[in-house]
Amino acid sequence: MRNFLNFVFLCIVLYAKVECETSEHPLSQSCDSFCFKTLKPLLGYASDTKLKLEECADLQSKLNDQQAITKNKIDLINVYKDLCENQTAELAALKQQLADIKNALISPLSGSCIRKQTDVYDIKVPGMEAFKVSCDSSLYNNGWTVIQRRQDGSENFNRNWTEYREGFGDIRSEFFIGLEKLYLLLKSQPHVLYIHLEDFRQEKRFALYTNFFIGNEDEAYALKSLGVYSGNAKDAMRNHLNIKFSTPDRDNDMKNGTCAESFESGWWFNKCYNCNLNGIYSATDSDEDLKGLQWRHWHVRPLKFVQMMIRPRD
Repeated sequence: MRNFLNFVFLCIVLYAKVECETSEHPLSQSCDSFCFKTLKPLLGYASDTKLKLEECADLQSKLNDQQAITKNKIDLINVYKDLCENQTAELAALKQQLADIKNALISPLSGSCIRKQTDVYDIKVPGMEAFKVSCDSSLYNNGWTVIQRRQDGSENFNRNWTEYREGFGDIRSEFFIGLEKLYLLLKSQPHVLYIHLEDFRQEKRFALYTNFFIGNEDEAYALKSLGVYSGNAKDAMRNHLNIKFSTPDRDNDMKNGTCAESFESGWWFNKCYNCNLNGIYSATDSDEDLKGLQWRHWHVRPLKFVQMMIRPRD
């Protein structure tokens, strides 16, 4: 359009020039009568139109620039929008994870006795259906899962490999939780082991180990870790570290292959033991009963009450 008007404007100028040069009148008279009266309005219109077109072109250029800026701003807004949406999704995921952790801590089917009173509860650990455990918050702080208890001789601990693997006894009285359950509990997260001991003279001792862990059945549930010891019963378990579990029908003590059969119990026997908390329960206080419940680093007399407990490590 601009080029067309420029062409028209040029034609008018040329036409005026020709008329002025070929007129019979003098040049000044011809221009006065033709240029200023006839062509001047056209020239003015053409000039005004050209200026307006230039203004429109400038406005269009500014509009294009503004549209480009607006597009960049919109693109930037979309980028921030996507970023906010991603962060919102990540925040929601983190909130869900926190909720899951919170629920795991307080759920009746969580994998520990944390926040539970002394009673029997159902818990769930990966790799096994929910099962009942005895929780204890009375002997040493709170939140302990009892894995073994001896108190009156009501339960026979002279059991075979399958029974020690699955567990046996009365969970509210004397019982053994079972090696497979114990393994899965310890595998789920690091645990502390607490052992409470009482003898027939009403004396009490304890042993605490900061990192208790056993192997799986293919490893014969070997005692793989105890961590650091503390307590007042002395460290009788250390001698059994890295030793496989044995039962009368499956004796894995390679150094002395008759311990489980001789002492009629399942344990981590090592020539044969410095402690055996699954031995024959004896109601006497005689130091001659060597098959009874013993923690020999304290004394060799039989024990009246024993309770082994685990708790997730802080």
